[in-house]
Amino acid sequence: MKFNADWRFHRGYTPCTEHAAFDDSGWRVLNVPHDYNIEDAPPPTRLEPSFIPPVDAWKFEQGDDSGWSAREFDDSSWKTLKVPETFGSMGHTDQESMGWYRSKVVVPENLRWKDFLLKLCVLDDAGETFFNGQKIGNTGGMPPHFDGSNAPWTK
Repeated sequence: MKFNADWRFHRGYTPCTEHAAFDDSGWRVLNVPHDYNIEDAPPPTRLEPSFIPPVDAWKFEQGDDSGWSAREFDDSSWKTLKVPETFGSMGHTDQESMGWYRSKVVVPENLRWKDFLLKLCVLDDAGETFFNGQKIGNTGGMPPHFDGSNAPWTK
């Protein structure tokens, strides 16, 4: 049985929605997953070229170690996977699991030394993005100030 079609959606707070008699007929119908955080986002002010790293060359390790962000870190013992493989599909069922995804990418020649948009998969809850060992953005808040509200990516 599939549960991702024909959901009712209203952006904002509405009291008493937990009651079976609540009338949601005026709400918008949509399919999930749906990211309301970006639906009203303004268009980019600059149109920059974009780059999507290959999906089949990622490494994964459960845990957390700030040293794993280093460009020179040896991740050869990590599991190789194809994104968007999830924690659950890898056997991790702990809701508080943390892990790192790493990928070595070759920036196309036409984008080298230019501004470009690096397009990555959306992470559940919270995440930080590093490029060549430098933090370039995040979503949500990492422990000890965890915020899994799916806050928009910031840099």
